[in-house]
Formats: sequence, C-alpha cells, structure tokens
Amino acid sequence: MEKYAVILAGGRGERFWPLSRKKMPKQFLKFLGDKSMFVLTYERFKSFIPQENIYIVTTRELYNFFKQENISDENILIEPEGKNTLYAIAYAAATIIHKNGDGIMIISPSDHYIGDEKLYIETIKKGVKYAEDNYLITFGVIPTRPDTGYGYIEISEDEIAKGVYKVKRFTEKPNQKRAKEFLISGKFLWNSGIFEWKAKSIVENIKKYQPQLGKYLNNMGENLDEKSIQEFYRAGEPISIDYGVMELSNDVIVIKAGFPWDDIGNWRSLERIINKDKDKNIIIGEYLGLDSGENIVYIKEGIVATYGVKNLIIVHTKDATMVARKEDAQEIKLLVKELERRKLDRYL
Repeated sequence: MEKYAVILAGGRGERFWPLSRKKMPKQFLKFLGDKSMFVLTYERFKSFIPQENIYIVTTRELYNFFKQENISDENILIEPEGKNTLYAIAYAAATIIHKNGDGIMIISPSDHYIGDEKLYIETIKKGVKYAEDNYLITFGVIPTRPDTGYGYIEISEDEIAKGVYKVKRFTEKPNQKRAKEFLISGKFLWNSGIFEWKAKSIVENIKKYQPQLGKYLNNMGENLDEKSIQEFYRAGEPISIDYGVMELSNDVIVIKAGFPWDDIGNWRSLERIINKDKDKNIIIGEYLGLDSGENIVYIKEGIVATYGVKNLIIVHTKDATMVARKEDAQEIKLLVKELERRKLDRYL
C-alpha cells in the first residue's frame, strides 16, 4: 500500500517570542544548524517517502514559506481556519482518499527534534503492518524525566509484539508528583503526537466518534473543492485527534519509540538538544557573561553582556528583548497575549 507523510505546520509557537512571530513561526526557526525544524522534518520524510506523497497542512499566511522550499501547490493543504489536529488530519486523509483511493498516513508535527533518524524510520516502518490491519497507531516515547509538559499513554500489560501494546488509557499533563509516579512505574510513555494509519481507517473512526462531521467529511472526500472543505471546517467545534478519536477508539495501539525525541515546546527545550558551555549556558549568538551561568541566551544580532545573573532566558532581536526566569518558560506566551491586548501588533 502506498505510503504518505502529513506534516502539521500551522502553529505559531508563542512560547518562543520574540524570535517566533506571526511572519516567522517556530517551525521555521533554526536551532540546530542552518536548517529550520520544518526543513529537517521534511527531509527526514523525503528520505523514505516520495516527495509527491508528502503533504503539508498549514495556513494561508504561511504559504510562501513552503513555496520557498519548492513544494508543489498540490502538496500544500491550506486550512480555511485553525480547528485543531482532528480537522487537519481529516483534511489530509480526505485528500489522499480523493486522489488515490487509500494509503498509509504517517502524521508528524513540523517542529519536533529527532535524535536518531535511522531508528525513527525503523520505528515508523514497524507500524506499517499494523496500519494495514486497520489499527490506529500512536508512537510513545520512553520517558527520561518526570516531565509535566507532556501527555502520557498508559500501556496495557499484554504485549501484542515486542514494543507494541494496546493502549490502556491516555492521561493529560500530570503534576510533578504524578509525573514521578508515571516514570517509576515503567507503564507510561510520552504521547509524541506522531501517528500512523490508513486514510480510510481514520476517516471511519472520525465518522464513528464525531458523527456530526460525517456528512461533511464524505462530501470533502468526494469533491475536495473549496466549498466542501469550508463546509467541513464549519461543521463542528475545534477538537484534537486525541480527544476526538484516540481516547475513544478500541482500535488504538502504541509502539514504543526508543529514538531521542523532544517537541521543542519552549526555550528550556534547548537545554536538552544543544551543548552547554563551561558555565552551563546555552548560547546562540554573540554573548559575554561574567559570573553568569545556567542561562539560555539567544542573540539574533549585536551582543548581549551580563554580570552576575543565573537561570535566565535572554532573547535579543532587532526590535525586541525578552528576559524571563527559566522556570517561567511556559508563561512567555502570556507576554504575547499582553502585547495583543495593548495592540502592539508590530512586535508580533
């Protein structure tokens, strides 16, 4: 059966402000050399899936970014509005069914760090036979710390095959105590947000568990024109594929993923993927630090100098500087909300 990749690439990445902006969202930032996270994701898929079978689901505002990468218009799926992952995945599935009848879809966000591409590809290929048997596959990453920023998957005690399990339950982001319990138990995996299944399998499950979308999903698959796509997006409320299908379906299995992974959700993520200097700083750009350590410093241009500071995030761009405690990395998005409230859109 033909294989397809679907890259979800419509987000903004507000926790990476001021580097991430409306016109330069997180997936196009370059933290790992001279290639953006999106390009690394795209090239990873291109190494084992034909380029014409790689679809990007995104927004009208980001269209030009993908054209700069010489991606065909036929492979850029523009959402009429953002309605969370269920709609984006359904749109891609309907496209594959409309054009090709069916196919195995591998779905991935555009901004994940994958530390071992060979093992990643081997793990994805492991899922093919289960997808062909109409299972819905999610990939669970082996936790390395009690992280409260991720959702978790509890695996059942019965192994279908080595590293392949029925899902016992999905668990939302836990508090620190629960996250430690999950880690110690060995029965929980991080929910990576990477999926694999047949296009027809996910469509049937969406119709089963979100029946209000069924008629419009059928219309979109049959016609795939602007009218049918807009009608589908207007047919229901925003919902993720996790809430809308994965937590409800009896056909879900999880494959244990051993490759190094991070969703690069905020500035602190860089501590896990970039080497630190002798003072335990993460530094990108030109920086002078005296008696300063354990900071994350990103300088777009110019130089930043500090004296006697620790555990800070310092980001300096041409028109904005942001300083926050590392422990507040998740809350940087509140600065974006406040800038919006004050109508300082020129900095967004």
